[in-house]
Amino acid sequence: MDVTRAEYNHIIDVLNERKIIINGFREALERLEQTADVQFRRIAQIQTDFDEIKKAWEKMKLTT
Repeated sequence: MDVTRAEYNHIIDVLNERKIIINGFREALERLEQTADVQFRRIAQIQTDFDEIKKAWEKMKLTT
């Protein structure tokens, strides 16, 4: 099957556009992963702080 140069160029253009779109999705996913990582770290730190407050509260209740 013969393909004209214009048809070939169009196919290449479409593939290049898809590559740009896929790279955009990839970058967006990486940013989301980074954001999720930060949020999970914050949640872990809040949980640690909460546990320390809970222990201190329990200790205060035992001493009174």
